[in-house]
Parts: sequence; C-alpha cells; structure tokens
Amino acid sequence: SYYEVYDDINAIPQYLKAIAIRDACYEYPHFHQAHTRYNLANSMHWIGRPDTATYLLREALDIYDGLPRKDTTNWLRSLKLLSVIARESNDVNLLRSTTIAMVNLLEIFTQPSLLDQLQVYHDASINFQELKDFPASVDCGEKGLVAARKRGDLVLAADILNTIAGSYELS
Repeated sequence: SYYEVYDDINAIPQYLKAIAIRDACYEYPHFHQAHTRYNLANSMHWIGRPDTATYLLREALDIYDGLPRKDTTNWLRSLKLLSVIARESNDVNLLRSTTIAMVNLLEIFTQPSLLDQLQVYHDASINFQELKDFPASVDCGEKGLVAARKRGDLVLAADILNTIAGSYELS
C-alpha cells in the first residue's frame, strides 16, 4: 500500500476517496472518519501543506472529541501531529494549546502504550522548551525518560536527556 512505502503523493487521492466513502457510509461522528482525516493530514504535512494538514487535524480532533466511545490513542496522535505543525510554523498559541491538551489527554488515558508515553512526553518537553516553560519541559522530559527506559529505547532516552539538559541550560 502507499502508506507502507511513504508514497504520500499517491496516497492522497486514496485518502480523499476513503473520506468520501466513510462520510457517506458512517453516521457522524465515527472513528473511521477521524482516522482517515489524520492519515491524509499526515501525508499533507509530509508534502509541505501544513495549512491543509491543520484543517484536517482540527476536523479529526472534533470527531474524536464527539465520539461516544473515545479513541484516545488516535486522538492523542492527532494532537501530537498538530503540535509538530504548530512548532514548525512558529504558531506559539497553537503550540501551547495542543501541547497542554496532549499531555492532559495522555495523563487521563488509562493505559497508554510506552511508545505513546515516550513520544508525547518527548515532544511536549521540546514544545515547552520552545515556549520557554522550562519547568514543564523538564517535567515532561523526565516522564518521557521513564517510558524510554522501560521500553529499552536508549537512543530516545539520550535524546530526551539532551532536551532536559537544554532546558536547564536555557533557564
């Protein structure tokens, strides 16, 4: 599939078709509607279309928020991607709101995977450092470090330690 080979240009028309089909087949809100929008947003981000990706992610987040049975994993991943786009676009207000939202969601999420924990906390640590909220950066970095060590991911553990050190240096 296009997804597995990171062929975003060819994946985009397929995601658009999937959105049209899922919107026609499923009653709003449905997790498939949100997930396909997230996938399309990811491709749009990779081809350099952050505005389109942001629009799609906002739609996906609205759908995830309205689901009677929450899909917190994909909701979290949508917030994470939106925070990456916000950081790349230097949108500090969006960066702050998405970072706070993804950390809050992760912390109320009953059983997030270690991978989600370390990725979200690592991104949050970087984001808070960018926002010059160094105590929050260190706090999230330390939580990410715990997850990285539990997972045995020494490379990401080293990256997180670097971010924590940077926050101490900059504060």
